[in-house]
Parts: sequence; C-alpha cells; structure tokens
Amino acid sequence: MNKQFYFPTYQQMYIGERRKLKRFRQYIRYSFTTLYCHKEIKQFEDYINQNTKFIPLFSSYYYRVNALLYKYCDNRFHKQQRLNKICETLTLAHQFLGENNIDLLLEKQKILIFQCTDEIALYLNINPLDPLEGFFSINLQKGNERLYDASFALFEPNQLLIASIQGKKGDTAAEEIKWATKQLHGIRPAFLLVYIFKMLCEIKQFQLLGIPKKHQAKYRFNDFSRILFDYDAFWLENGGALKENYWYMPNIIERKSMGDIPSKKRSMYKKRYEMLDEIQKNLINIFQAA
Repeated sequence: MNKQFYFPTYQQMYIGERRKLKRFRQYIRYSFTTLYCHKEIKQFEDYINQNTKFIPLFSSYYYRVNALLYKYCDNRFHKQQRLNKICETLTLAHQFLGENNIDLLLEKQKILIFQCTDEIALYLNINPLDPLEGFFSINLQKGNERLYDASFALFEPNQLLIASIQGKKGDTAAEEIKWATKQLHGIRPAFLLVYIFKMLCEIKQFQLLGIPKKHQAKYRFNDFSRILFDYDAFWLENGGALKENYWYMPNIIERKSMGDIPSKKRSMYKKRYEMLDEIQKNLINIFQAA
C-alpha cells in the first residue's frame, strides 16, 4: 500500500482513453478543474495522509476523487462544502461503521449483513456504482447480481443522508423486483433498504435524511431521463418531512397489529416481522459495539 497519497495526474486519471478528441477535452477540463480546486485538493491530500486507512479507497480507483472536483451527493455543494462533507463522511465512518468493519470493507469491498433468503442477501459495500453519490452503499443481491442499491454519506452532527436509490435496469427488471418482493414477504426492495437505514440510525443514534429530487447528484432540470425515481414521493411514503435542506425521516418502522391484518395475510406479515427482527439482531451484533 502507498504510504503517501497524491491527487492523481491527468495521465493517471484517464490512462485508458484512446480517442484523441475526447482525450483533449478531458485534459482541458481536468486541468482547469484541478487548478480551480487547487486549495481544496491540497487540503484533501493532507486529510487522507493523516487518515491513511482511506488511501486505498482513492488510490485503487482514481475516479472517486471526482467527488471533490464536481459533485458529492448534493448538487448544491460548492467545492469547499464538498471537501468538508467528504471529510465528515470518512471521519464519522469510524464511529458509524467501526474500525474492524472499515478495514474489512476496504479489503473485501462488501460485508454480508444479513441473508434474507437462500437467494437474496443484504450487503454493506464500497459503492460499486457511482462514488459521486456516496462512497458507501447498502444493497440487495441475488447471488452476485445487484437487485437494489442505496448509497449514503455521513454528515455532522450525526446525520446519515441517503443520496441515491437505484433499482435493477433492463427488460427483466420489473419481474425480478416483483419476485424479490414476494421472497421478502411483501416488502418492496427499496423500502427494505430504508428500513435497514432506520435500524442502523436507531442503533447509532443518527438522524436519517433523504436527498430531495432536485438536489440529487445526477439531477438535471432539462434531462428527465437521468432520474426516473421520484425521491420526494418516496421519502414522503417513508414518513419523511421536508425541513430546511433535506427530508427528515423517523427511525421507527411502523407495524400493524395482527388484529388489523386480514386473516389471509397474517402469515405473510408474521414472517415479515420475524425477518425484520432477525435483521435488527444482526445489525446490533455487527454495529452496536463497533
């Protein structure tokens, strides 16, 4: 492992690009942006070199530094705010995830946090999709195939921001999600991920936040094809209330009493609640003492 971290050069960042015109455009853009963010880059290097545990996070995949240069979780952040929020996330990760979990996560890229069924499992990950939406994620997988992902960041004072929710894409996606919902005793995958965050925030005493749709990292007002997911409606459905900059969500997961559930659905709800109780026990074992 490198003992010193240096912000990547253009050659390191775009080593695989062979198209001359695109390479030229990338060179101009990267040169201008790194010059514009020169002070923040130096502060970022200093932070990483004081927190050497995270050197592999960036040296193994240079694209992650673009979170400092361009966007990080919330498209309202300017360059100093991006630096501050990246440093807050990495600092709070020690408290939220725990040293042993961070070490394992950096080594393996993912940690199994619960085996929901024989085929579906929950993982804590180094975000495998887009680090501009957060360096960490929780996802549901069927074998090695991702079904649903939710990336997150950690902000002061003790806040967890869900920065993206992404389902599987493709022709079979709808059927796969329908199948997964049935396997998960009627809980839709996106909602189960929020339940996991609610449990974790309850264990660690963090406030759970959701990103407003217009401030999600990939949102563009003139490109509706980029974000098909209605974040605002989803947070509202999860009990969220829009306050100041984010959707604030309660950590409590509401449960129906068995007497209020139609008899033909009681077996499904019983299995659902048993699964949620088992997940909570696992999360306590993994994170409470971390």
